[in-house]
Amino acid sequence: IFHGSSWWGLNVDVVKYIFEFNRNNPKFSTYFKYSMASDEKYFHTLFFNSQFSKSNLSQGEEPFIPATAAFANLHIIDDSLQKWFIIDDFNQIKYSDRLFVRKVSSNYSKELLDKIDEELL
Repeated sequence: IFHGSSWWGLNVDVVKYIFEFNRNNPKFSTYFKYSMASDEKYFHTLFFNSQFSKSNLSQGEEPFIPATAAFANLHIIDDSLQKWFIIDDFNQIKYSDRLFVRKVSSNYSKELLDKIDEELL
């Protein structure tokens, strides 16, 4: 069993493989049904036990990193995991090479979201 962040991207070949494996092996998903953080185990276990296991950036099993935000190669995530991004964070988002930002809210981040809509979309 492998474990990792649920914040990762999968290419279409990996997604097809997981879909087919899941369809052909229903008992496998039953095993994970009641496990803690199953989304952080299920996909990683399938991926790292497949022919794709060395096709990630680490070219194999990913090293354990205790900070969840460190796994985020597609997201801007504050190390605290609790910060709401606001208008003051716009330049960080604008000049980042990341595709997503985690945590924004229509309550806390309205100005930021409006500026993203206006300038980045």
